[in-house]
Amino acid sequence: MIAHRYNWQLNKSKGNILIFRVSWNRGKCSCKFSSQYKVNPSKWVQEAQRCKANSFHPYNVSSTVINRRIDEYENIANSIFSKFYEIGAIPTVDEFKLSFNTATGRIPHVDQKEKTICELFNKFISSSYIQNSWAESTLKKHRTIYKHLLSFNEKLRLCEFDKERMKELHSFFIKMEFNNSYIERIFKVIKQFIKWAKENYGYNGNADTYRIRKKNVTNNPIVYLNWDELQNLYNSTITSIYLQHVRDVFCFCCFTSLRYSDVAKLQRSDITESQITIVTKKTSESITIELNSYSKSILDKYKDIQFKNNLALPIISNQKMNIYLKQLAKENGLCTNIKRVYYTGNKRHEKTYQKWELITTHCGRRTFIVNALFLGIPAEVVMKWTGHADYTAMRPYIHIVDELKSREMEKFNRR
Repeated sequence: MIAHRYNWQLNKSKGNILIFRVSWNRGKCSCKFSSQYKVNPSKWVQEAQRCKANSFHPYNVSSTVINRRIDEYENIANSIFSKFYEIGAIPTVDEFKLSFNTATGRIPHVDQKEKTICELFNKFISSSYIQNSWAESTLKKHRTIYKHLLSFNEKLRLCEFDKERMKELHSFFIKMEFNNSYIERIFKVIKQFIKWAKENYGYNGNADTYRIRKKNVTNNPIVYLNWDELQNLYNSTITSIYLQHVRDVFCFCCFTSLRYSDVAKLQRSDITESQITIVTKKTSESITIELNSYSKSILDKYKDIQFKNNLALPIISNQKMNIYLKQLAKENGLCTNIKRVYYTGNKRHEKTYQKWELITTHCGRRTFIVNALFLGIPAEVVMKWTGHADYTAMRPYIHIVDELKSREMEKFNRR
């Protein structure tokens, strides 16, 4: 190994940015690299060359993150020296810088300032899509947010992106009449992007300190099919083959609790005579769901038909299925009025829909949960089938069932 030395120091003139200094060839060669993090001097241990454990630094960056960056840079430097040692050469300063910058994906400071938010958000999408194995739906949602940022200010640079710009962005979304729930989801993604920009591009602004103070609605009704509605749909006479397929796949979700993403990849090999065993796409959790007479009959209907990739059921895209589901729901008389309340900023809106307008594939899962609870199946058992880890997500459904039971009991009083 080529003899070398590392030293980490705080650059006080740059606001205590942590600097990585590498020297070798008996001190004749040296170069410096910014860690892209600011460090609280009182929480830096020079002798150990590390931040104090469980400490936090400017912009709420933890010591774990900074110490991990230190380890990463030192490991990369070690690897570079090893490669040059193997070929019997000592790297020049330019060779070391090129190798280090290539390995870390570093960008010169001037370029960082010139990079626009939209350019970097696009890189964030590309990087995260591969690293986190995003579903196509997740990718689509992020690309939509990218388009929103383009509409807001396509020339806004990273160095200009601060708390005040976040406030302007919030006002822009309100003018676009996005409801508060959607704005909250967008800002959650943008803060993930800011974290990524800190780790990869040295962003040291305060945009992530912006907090949304907004009114929101948490008690909009859950859309599901009650038992009679489900039975009417299940037994309905449908002449169109493609609508039959849509009805059967949706009802299968209603009788098993499967999400569209899971039923869309359900293979015959996942099914036995009495149960389904799958690894869910959303949570990567293995679950087993016992088959009932309804789900069995749907599977039996298609057992002799060969589908692509050995799928168990006739699957079309989620988007098309949602369109056809609304058509089916309308034809089956699902016309109950449902009021939805939402806010844009502080402005309250009310809109009334007919039930068929709100039906989507995910209503199948909700239908299963509500009807299972109403039939008296314990919540703990339902959670085993659905894969819910705790009662938080189940609480709205339990509340619905309590209301339903109260209304049913009232029938005694009317007799």
